[in-house]
Amino acid sequence: MNQIEYVKGVPSDYEAIVDLGNYVFSHEYTSTDFPTLLPKVYGKDINTAKYHYLAKVDGKLVAMIGAIPCEMDIMGRHFKGCGIGTVCVHPYFRGLGLMKMLLNHAVADMKREGLAFGTLSGQRQRYEYFGFEPCGTSINFSITSNNIRHCFRGKTFKKISFAPLKLTDNTNICKSIDLQQNLPLYFMREPSNFYVTCCSWNSRPYVILLDNRYVGYMICSNDKGSILEMELSDTALLPDVIAAFFPWSGVNSIHFNLPPYDREKIKILETFCDGLNVSSVHSFNIFDYENMIRQLLLLKASYTKLEDGRFVLEIENNIKLAIEVRSQKVSVEKTSEQADITLPHLKAMRFLFSPLSAFFNYAREYGKFVASWFPLPLYIPRADDV
Repeated sequence: MNQIEYVKGVPSDYEAIVDLGNYVFSHEYTSTDFPTLLPKVYGKDINTAKYHYLAKVDGKLVAMIGAIPCEMDIMGRHFKGCGIGTVCVHPYFRGLGLMKMLLNHAVADMKREGLAFGTLSGQRQRYEYFGFEPCGTSINFSITSNNIRHCFRGKTFKKISFAPLKLTDNTNICKSIDLQQNLPLYFMREPSNFYVTCCSWNSRPYVILLDNRYVGYMICSNDKGSILEMELSDTALLPDVIAAFFPWSGVNSIHFNLPPYDREKIKILETFCDGLNVSSVHSFNIFDYENMIRQLLLLKASYTKLEDGRFVLEIENNIKLAIEVRSQKVSVEKTSEQADITLPHLKAMRFLFSPLSAFFNYAREYGKFVASWFPLPLYIPRADDV
């Protein structure tokens, strides 16, 4: 075999990138068209080739990963990150370590550029080698039309209707961005890319109307079986919106996932849902532990009581932090003190961010207050995934 060339993509690589992604994912899974599946990355007039790491043989693209910039806001502080996606190797060129080389390049660049985090989805152990671990907490509700019929028998619902949010509807796009950016944690979406972001992952955005007046937006799957995101000007309208959704969509059941900090919606849905479960959100690799722990603790303190306490956490080969909470005031600072708890990176990720954090014995002697601090409410909305 001729020498393998590792390069960053350039605009002229766009068609080859899309062709390889379509071929490999259609070959391995189901028929895939990335411009349709992920228009925010591969859509018409969107050329993200420069964010791809490529392996070429004789000028032919044989392996690649996308490393798409993103930005998360947590309690008013922005964190730059990177979403890894479209990880693929042509079947004829597997077993050569191409994916390993490309991911090592991508992670090294993330650290060199000072990014706060990386995120991806995929087989857990494959990506643990590169520092990624399933993290975050998602509350997942199942709701049926029968739940509404029985739980709200005799209730007169408000007149809710739905209309497609259009690419050219700048007024309602801006209203929707305002609602989204009122959240304590959100991913940045500009007016220019809000619509295509909402259309990713076989989904579509809709305006929610009360008596033909804008009161919110939602993103739901093309088959209407899942609500990926819903923001309302008045959360009390949620039962009315769900009740109107069933006859409008023609489905009998839906799935609705929420982050743990969306307390008002959770309290409402819990009263009438058919069932719920708790799961991890995504795989993350945290680089800026100090600032992300601080902001996520501040976020958690905004909706629940944190017990007072202090300990020094050392993350091997990374950082040593003094973490303290006093009367809901949070302090996270670098320190040279002796560590109370020392963990390798992947265990630290699970300790801080896994929904099963309470089951770990990494900090048994600090259990009373640590159990109220962790897991931290790390989250990524489905629409912002790559």
